[in-house]
Amino acid sequence: LASITALASYGIATHRLAFSVPLLLCTAATLGAIAAYHPSLGAVVGILVAGNAVTALAAALSLALQYWSARRSAT
Repeated sequence: LASITALASYGIATHRLAFSVPLLLCTAATLGAIAAYHPSLGAVVGILVAGNAVTALAAALSLALQYWSARRSAT
């Protein structure tokens, strides 16, 4: 969760907002998975950990792609 917060803060500070779409999609998918499958508290925690990992990866990838595409078009 801290890595997602750091990536979001970085994206906002650098005015790279393409990360927001994957962030919202992954958050909705995590909440949907919890609603659909929650037999125990352990399962909810596991879903949250997996969801946060996928969300952090998606946000980082989105920010990296936006960085590299902006860098290529500037040269």
